[in-house]
Amino acid sequence: MANCDSVIARDISANCENTLVAELENVAYIINRDDIDFDSCVYGTSQFVLTDIVLKAGKTAYLVHQIGDSFSGAGVEMEKKRFKNTYATTFNFVVFDNDPETKENIEGIANGRFVVIWENKYKNTLKAGTPGDSTFEIAGFKLGLKCETATSLKYDPDSMGGWVVSLKEIGGPATPITVYKTDVDTTRLMIEALVTA
Repeated sequence: MANCDSVIARDISANCENTLVAELENVAYIINRDDIDFDSCVYGTSQFVLTDIVLKAGKTAYLVHQIGDSFSGAGVEMEKKRFKNTYATTFNFVVFDNDPETKENIEGIANGRFVVIWENKYKNTLKAGTPGDSTFEIAGFKLGLKCETATSLKYDPDSMGGWVVSLKEIGGPATPITVYKTDVDTTRLMIEALVTA
């Protein structure tokens, strides 16, 4: 019988030489989950590293641009369960527009299931062996992020009447997965190519 209990396998200590940095960079990538060719995606050294993300023919990723701290609130929280704990991953952003094309996109966001690749400000570039492997993470890869809220408040001075959106993956079996292919530059090129796939 299999023993699925998790164990730790390394020391736990602060990275004093490459101190953690909060926040995300100002661009992320959003993908319709149905557009990913999961059978062709490649894992690296563990289930926590993706080295290649492949989209179905004719499909593309889309850019999400941040103004200020509109990604604020993005992150992961463990969910306490009876038998095996899970993770809730949240990705928040603001759409600073409200034209007919934006409303069509909001309709898709409200009813879709998504995967998001974000770039951490913390890169871990001094790490031996795999420098920069903390740069990119992919959220929603297992179950998909679904829209929790989409709100346009006409008198909100922060969003200026734009759309404040919160996507969430509930019950995820793992934290967001690291995306790392050889080095940071190669990883970035692979991710950027998804936009024009």
